Amino acid sequence: MSAQSYVFNPAEADESSLPRIYCFANGNNGWGWGGIAMAADGTQLAGHTSSSQGWLVHDLGIGEASHFESQRKKYAAHYPLGYVAEWVSYEDAPSHPELQRIYAAKEAA
Repeated sequence: MSAQSYVFNPAEADESSLPRIYCFANGNNGWGWGGIAMAADGTQLAGHTSSSQGWLVHDLGIGEASHFESQRKKYAAHYPLGYVAEWVSYEDAPSHPELQRIYAAKEAA
């Protein structure tokens, strides 16, 4: 995986079989960049406001250098057998196919 992801894989499963958590910026409200961690099943697992998208990546627990174990614990509680948390930038979020699928399913429910 790239530097913009974090893999939790205690059973050493094939990484492509692990569920995804999409961590993305959803805008700048003047106070900072808001971000969400959304599980592939549509569950919102975390939210955070940071001074920049660069810090938001870190604050949502993405990347090996992140010290946000509290975020990772939330993700592992939802997907105890493993997951891949990946970053989606603000610019890419509106056209990201999996995020669009998740939001369409939530709207249809």
